Amino acid sequence: MDILLLNGGGLDTLAAAMKLQAEGNTVHSLHVICDMPAAAKIQAAAAAIAAEYCASHKEVTLSGLAPWGIREKNPFTTRFFSIPQAQIVFSCIAASHALKEGITAIANGVKDREPYGALFEPAITELHGMNRNGFGTPVTFQRPLDGLQMADVLEIIKDSPILHQTVSCLQDPPCGTCGKCKIRASQNI
Repeated sequence: MDILLLNGGGLDTLAAAMKLQAEGNTVHSLHVICDMPAAAKIQAAAAAIAAEYCASHKEVTLSGLAPWGIREKNPFTTRFFSIPQAQIVFSCIAASHALKEGITAIANGVKDREPYGALFEPAITELHGMNRNGFGTPVTFQRPLDGLQMADVLEIIKDSPILHQTVSCLQDPPCGTCGKCKIRASQNI
C-alpha cells in the first residue's frame, strides 16, 4: 500500500518509516517546514529519513507558524500552536497532498493519543468526511506506533544507518534539558 508519512525528522518518524516499510508498504514522505530554531537541521533529518526509507519526498513551508510555543525573536509576528493543533494542521496538509498524488493513506509517528485529548479523533473523522465529500476519495489515517513505548521505538531504530542524523529537540543548539534531549543522551544518540 502507498502511505504518505508526515516526516518530522525525529526518532518516532524514523521508527514509523522503518515499520511501515518492513510491513511491505511503499512509504512517501512529506515534511512540513515551520519557523523554529532547528528548522534547517530538522529539514535535513527528514530528508535523510526519506532518502533511506521512502520512495519519494516532498516539503511544504508554513511561514509565520511556530509549533509548540518556540520563542522567536519577534513573538508578535509568529503565531504559536500546540502539538494537537499542529498534528491536525499537518494531517490536513498531508491528506490534501496524498490525494493529489493518488495516495489514500497517511501516517505519522505519534505513539500515544492521550496528549491530543478530545480534539484529535473528531478532527481526523471530520478530515475523512471532508475528503470524502470534497474529493470523492476517503483518506485513512494510520498511527503505526500507536501504543508503543519509547523502548519499543528504540528497538526498531537501533540498527538504522541514519539514526544519528535524526533531530529531536526543536532548539538549535539542542537544549539538553527537554524530554527528547534526555532520551537521546540516555541512549548515546
